[in-house]
Amino acid sequence: NCVVNSQIISFKYEILSLVIAIIIKIVYNIVSIFKEDALMQTEALKKIVLDIKNIKTESQTIELKAAVHGCPTRLFDTLSSFSNQDEGGIIIFGVDEADNYIVKGVYDAQDLQKKVTEQCKQMEPAVRALFTVCEVDGKTVVSAEIPGVDISERPVFYKGVGRIKGSYVRVGEADELMSEYEIYSYEAFRKRT
Repeated sequence: NCVVNSQIISFKYEILSLVIAIIIKIVYNIVSIFKEDALMQTEALKKIVLDIKNIKTESQTIELKAAVHGCPTRLFDTLSSFSNQDEGGIIIFGVDEADNYIVKGVYDAQDLQKKVTEQCKQMEPAVRALFTVCEVDGKTVVSAEIPGVDISERPVFYKGVGRIKGSYVRVGEADELMSEYEIYSYEAFRKRT
C-alpha cells in the first residue's frame, strides 16, 4: 500500500513538473513576442525619424512636436484629425521642425506620455495612444500612434469646445477645422446604419 501511494505521489509530481515546464515555455514565448514587437516598434520609429530628417517635412500621417521644455498643451487638433482618418497617424515628440528637423529629444519621456494621455481623455470618444520610446542621435524620442476610429464613431472631437469647434480633419501636414457639412455627414451616416 505504501509502495502504491509513493508511486502515485511520484506520478503526480512528474505530471506537475511537466505542467510547470509547459507553462514556463508558454510564458517565455509570450514575453519573447512582446519584446520582438517592441523592438520592431522602436526600429520603425528610428527609421521614420531618420526619413523625416532627410525629407524635412511632416505628412498626412506624421506630426512633429519639439517637447524639449515640456508637453505641448494643445494637441487636440492633431488627436482629432488623426482619429478622423482611416489610417490614423503618429505624433513624434523630440524632433524640432522649426530648427531644421533636428532631433532635440524630450524633456521627460514618462511625464510626456502621462500628459499626452490626459489630453487623449479629453476627446470624445477618448483616444487611446500607443507609445514608443527610443533613442535617436543620443536623444530620447517618443511617438504616440493615434489609431483611426471607425467611421460610425466619427467625428472625434475635443470636448472642451464641442463638436462644431473641436472636430478636425488632416489635410497634408495641417489640421483643419471640419466644416459643419463634414460633421453632419458623419452624423447622417451614423443615423443610416
